[in-house]
Amino acid sequence: MKKVLLYLGLMLGALTFIYPFIWMVSASLSPESEIGNLSLFPSTFTIQNYVQMISKIPIGRALFNSLMVASVTTLGVLVFGSMIGYALSRLNFKGRDMI
Repeated sequence: MKKVLLYLGLMLGALTFIYPFIWMVSASLSPESEIGNLSLFPSTFTIQNYVQMISKIPIGRALFNSLMVASVTTLGVLVFGSMIGYALSRLNFKGRDMI
């Protein structure tokens, strides 16, 4: 019984945290007149909001910039991290048990 209550509490917590994300996706697929409703399922689904967003915002350029920054950062961390890791592995520590 204790385990059942634990899992019910965890499920309630998970639903509490995931509900805003589900509502956000639902609101993005609903017509503009129904966005203020708290209903999860709009009367009609539409992708017109996405079409307007893509036509008004240069999202392709922003995606390219984000990919470039992430790639350069990852490459830098890999190169410098492996160099530092190699240097630390070659050090001769006298007090190894302190590490």
